[in-house]
Amino acid sequence: ASCPLILATKSGSKYGSTKLSLARVTRVEGLAEELSGSSSQSLWAQATVSELHAGLSQAINDQQSNQLMSTLCVKSASTASLDQRATCVLAIGVMSRSIGGLGLASLLPQIVQTLIALGRASPSSISPFIADALSAVSTSSGPSFLPFVRETLDLIQEMLLDEEIYSRPGLLPSIGQLGNAMVACLGPDYILGSEAYDICRSIVSELRASDPCGVRLKEDILAGALQSVLYAQMLVLFVPKALTTAQHVKVLVDTLPSRQPYLRRAAADTLRHLAERETEKVLSQRIEGALLVALDGESDRGAAEQLRAAIKVLLMHGAPSKPCSWARLLGDVATGTSFSKVNENSGSVDTDIPPDGVGDEDCREDAMPTEANGGMMN
Repeated sequence: ASCPLILATKSGSKYGSTKLSLARVTRVEGLAEELSGSSSQSLWAQATVSELHAGLSQAINDQQSNQLMSTLCVKSASTASLDQRATCVLAIGVMSRSIGGLGLASLLPQIVQTLIALGRASPSSISPFIADALSAVSTSSGPSFLPFVRETLDLIQEMLLDEEIYSRPGLLPSIGQLGNAMVACLGPDYILGSEAYDICRSIVSELRASDPCGVRLKEDILAGALQSVLYAQMLVLFVPKALTTAQHVKVLVDTLPSRQPYLRRAAADTLRHLAERETEKVLSQRIEGALLVALDGESDRGAAEQLRAAIKVLLMHGAPSKPCSWARLLGDVATGTSFSKVNENSGSVDTDIPPDGVGDEDCREDAMPTEANGGMMN
């Protein structure tokens, strides 16, 4: 019964000609209240409540949406039930995406302070919900979130010290996603050597750490790998001197054989960005064979398009200086030579990379004195 209501609320957009009647709004609110007040909540029920609130925020006016969000914040802080608290936090995150932009600006202090207080006072069982909600709020509010970056990073540091950081399902990937949201919020202000850089670098080190005891779930490992690749993408965009091109290439090329399409797509997209920005340095890594091998076996259309674009950039810049090498490589492709042999003939990626794939400041290109980069984030 809840699915038609969700569709109905979302169709009644505040920007369209259709409005939900007061009776229907009351009915949706009552159903959400009933589901959130149940003694034992499933993840399905929590997601349903969140979608109902998101739909309502689209079907009512701005003032009512703000009031609903404020009510959720108060309820999440006052309830003693962890299930109800998790439901409210999840609803706050989903509603943030529905409201978005300037509509969130006036609510940000209350939302962020509530979520951070809950993150410090609640057990780790709902920490993934809190991290996801903060990520949603940050990405939905844009530059308006900048004043709250510092206290969010402080919460991330505390979460990283949790003794269940590896064993709690979804916790570490959620922290990785939140860290990436902070990098995206800071943008060009994400400075090498800053406190924000050090914290986010620590997150990525944890995401890429080995799991010899097998504590982490497979789903968490895959989700963490995605956040690691997305972090590399943002480094290429915002802090190109943070790591050497060889370090970026190593992480990205190693991700291309993944069985997960979203991972391959993210890695291929980042490689294209890197090839466009640091063409000569990428050419020096001689990864064209690896890209051709990846393209030959790629079934995801989006990843294949990004790989083609990266190969095209390298071909246009590399062929004039080394025509024989490229002619031989493309000749092998045209004649159906084994792609494993093509990869061998094109060379291999430099493997002299730190184990965590993050790198040290003194290994980066054009390294600057550490004192010049060690300032605190404003």
